[in-house]
Amino acid sequence: VRGLAGAIACWLVGAGLAVAQLRPRVATAVGHAAAVAMDRQVTTMREAGTLTLAREEADPLVRGRLHRRFRQTYHGVPVYGADLTQQVDATGTPVSLFGTTFADVDLDTTPALSAGDAARLIEGRTGVLLGASRAPDLVILPVDSGARLAWRSGWRSPSCPTWCSI
Repeated sequence: VRGLAGAIACWLVGAGLAVAQLRPRVATAVGHAAAVAMDRQVTTMREAGTLTLAREEADPLVRGRLHRRFRQTYHGVPVYGADLTQQVDATGTPVSLFGTTFADVDLDTTPALSAGDAARLIEGRTGVLLGASRAPDLVILPVDSGARLAWRSGWRSPSCPTWCSI
């Protein structure tokens, strides 16, 4: 499947346990009142251990403002495509929040393949040697029927970045 930027994505998802239909929760909050209300969702998910701070960086355009980027996880496994970005002012008060998380994530996070087996399978199907720097990461992949565990690895080729998941 060719992506928007010419990236090639290869999602090879093996048999796994399907779960109930995942419901995406799209968060968009601009302005103090809306952002503070949505901040409760962030706090609740962080306290439950399903949202982790991936990074925090200064806003290059607004002095004193920070961008906090969160990643949704389930039992420590990242949910692919599920993240939130929160802007806070110099006092730590939320200014905006946007992104997507998924409700009803519920699956066994024990993979059927080891990371090494997944790497060998990816290498066999693509002809690309992954090595330690491109070892696959375990992710939860939201699909139409629910969610699946997948091993994901990426590399850059001369023509485009490539991601492959098993």
